[in-house]
Formats: sequence, structure tokens, C-alpha cells
Amino acid sequence: MNISKAIGSVVKAAILIGIAYGVLNWQDINLTDDGVEDFAEKACISEITQRFNVTTVRAYSINENSNGYVVRVTVTLAKGNTANVNCLTNVHGGVRDITIEER
Repeated sequence: MNISKAIGSVVKAAILIGIAYGVLNWQDINLTDDGVEDFAEKACISEITQRFNVTTVRAYSINENSNGYVVRVTVTLAKGNTANVNCLTNVHGGVRDITIEER
């Protein structure tokens, strides 16, 4: 009887651990490309507004590449000039590099 109780307890503990692991990693499992694209866009817009003195920021293109995403953005600078900005992100949507394409 004691062996069957011990096995039952181990099985119950394993099930509980599996459920806890699933709950804690639920967002990672459900994160789709659209979610990563949205995060990449928001991260780029946030980083651009922190780095540059801009009045408006508008993302118009998000393309996936082998290293992550390229987010193309049009900004209006505080002086009134417009500029196109390329924002490169990693595969998780974190900003790696920002370059101004033209002014």
C-alpha cells in the first residue's frame, strides 16, 4: 500500500508541476508572428521618440527577415522636416539599430 501511495503522490506532483509550467509559459506558447510584429513596431516607435526630437511617428511597413524585423517609419521632426527611418529588431522584437534613410 505504501508504494502505491508514493507512486500516486509522485504522479500528482508531476501533473501539478506540468500545469504550473504551462501557466507560467502560456504567453510564450501563444505568441504569434503578429504579436511579435506589433511588439517590434511599438518598440521602434518608443525608441525613436526617445532618441529624436519628433512630433509625429508613423510606422508604414513591417517586414520579417532572417535576423528579425525591419520596421519602416516616417517621422516629422520638431523643426517641421520629415524623415524616413529604418528600425531593425531582433527576432523577439527588441530594437537593434535605428538609421535615418533620408531627410
